Amino acid sequence: MPTSTSTNEVPLSSALILPLREDNLSSVKTLLSKGQSEACDALFASGDFSGKKGECSLVYNQENGQKMVLLGLGKTSEWSLRRYKRAIGQAVLILQKKKATTLSIFLSQELLEDHGARFLSKETAIAAHMAAYAFDEHKEK
Repeated sequence: MPTSTSTNEVPLSSALILPLREDNLSSVKTLLSKGQSEACDALFASGDFSGKKGECSLVYNQENGQKMVLLGLGKTSEWSLRRYKRAIGQAVLILQKKKATTLSIFLSQELLEDHGARFLSKETAIAAHMAAYAFDEHKEK
């Protein structure tokens, strides 16, 4: 599954992963399209997603059917690389099961500043690639 990363705008691929912190859920709302923002607002308002660590919700953009996985990273003080990579991997597996053809992972400016753009981008790509990997060299057809 092809992946891309972006920091200036949220791309429109068939699927999107949005890692969000519990104490700053609105950090990406200004960069979302109207349909993406409405899908997130409905989830936040209902209380079905609060950004707690390990929380994961799949929603659909009503404008174009794009799949979005919101990942809860917990509070800023609770962040750990291991938990972050596990969450990215979990989202990739969910989207594979939903037959996503392309995938974008949005890294907020806040996350990039706190952990370093180069470091976080690299670790995100590694986590996504490892989750998407399937050893099927000897698999019978």
